[in-house]
Amino acid sequence: TVTTSGYLTEAHQMGQNFSNDQMALVYTSDEGPVWLKVSVSNGVYSLAQLSSPGDVVLPTIADHLIISSDTSGTLANKTGTVINSGSIQAGLDATAGTFISFPGTTASGTLRLAAVDSSSDVAVTISNADHGQASVYSIPDVGAATGQFNVVTGALVDGNVMTASGTAGKLQDSGIASSDVQLNTNIIAAQTADIGGGGAGPITVSVAGLTAGSVVVANIVSSTNTVSVAKVAPGTDDFDITFDADPGAACVVSYVAFVAAQ
Repeated sequence: TVTTSGYLTEAHQMGQNFSNDQMALVYTSDEGPVWLKVSVSNGVYSLAQLSSPGDVVLPTIADHLIISSDTSGTLANKTGTVINSGSIQAGLDATAGTFISFPGTTASGTLRLAAVDSSSDVAVTISNADHGQASVYSIPDVGAATGQFNVVTGALVDGNVMTASGTAGKLQDSGIASSDVQLNTNIIAAQTADIGGGGAGPITVSVAGLTAGSVVVANIVSSTNTVSVAKVAPGTDDFDITFDADPGAACVVSYVAFVAAQ
């Protein structure tokens, strides 16, 4: 209260004389007796904290860091960036320490970086690769109380499929190019309805997505007469199957169709 700008102005207006050469010993409820200097500036009369090398700006905030606030040794609790030219350590050996970051809004939640015990005394370092731009990486919600990052055990090959290396979240290059893998939507395995009664064929079987470049392999599941498949010719959304003889009134065929040839 007493260091509020203009604290002495009313007293001056009532006839008290003040100058910048004066000091006041003031008893305060939170600090007890303190020396303050008189400040007169542009008709405003105030009491101000003394400033000298090594001063601590009061009041301080319990459990908050004290940092240098100028180049003459003044220390204070301050908001904003705190800089240390070397490492910053949280905790000691066998004493846990955690780096905790709060968001800059009223939203809840914190981001924490905490170490856990290792089987041997080693340092785990997280560092960035060379970047050509400023980047922000977001951690997606795993949807559970625990989760893990996937990491690779070695260099990857562009365009290859990654596979798990063990069960602890490590990944590795499979050596298989993704272009060599058929999507399950491009592989159709099914049985036909009864296509008998049409003679030796060709008999058309509808399969959506097929083209003349597709690959179809067909086998007889059951037929009235003993026959074999003589020819399978894929077309647009279907394939034609021809037998070496008439399969009779009943005939069911199973087939595997690769929509895109590989």
